[in-house]
Amino acid sequence: MKRIVKAIALFVAATSITAGVWAQDHKMKATVPFNFTVNGNSLPSGTYTIGSDSSNPNLLLISNREKSVHILTMAKNNDPGKGNALVFHKYGDQYFLSQICSDLSAMNLSFSVSKAEKRAREQMQVSQRPVSSDVTIALK
Repeated sequence: MKRIVKAIALFVAATSITAGVWAQDHKMKATVPFNFTVNGNSLPSGTYTIGSDSSNPNLLLISNREKSVHILTMAKNNDPGKGNALVFHKYGDQYFLSQICSDLSAMNLSFSVSKAEKRAREQMQVSQRPVSSDVTIALK
């Protein structure tokens, strides 16, 4: 009986998330020319559609249909951004999505620093190379 209740709860949660994703109000596109990481998920280079749900603007769907990549992730909403861009932290040849700024959808989302990003930063410090540089990609 407990399994059935858990299965129903999981189904309802998944349906709610999927319904929210399909009801996205804010969609943007960006072509990212390098592999990158967001909230612990490694993504290949390519053109991505990024959308948020009006009922929960901190819940994002980042997808690339050509490469069958779709992730749901959470971000922290800051004051509305200036400009339309993705901001990446770069450590050597590793890129980590740090912010999404969009005047069009009045959002400025930032991502927490992941364990992988902390490790990359520490490796740069140990090798005595510049720790980080930011890379900005325009949103369409």
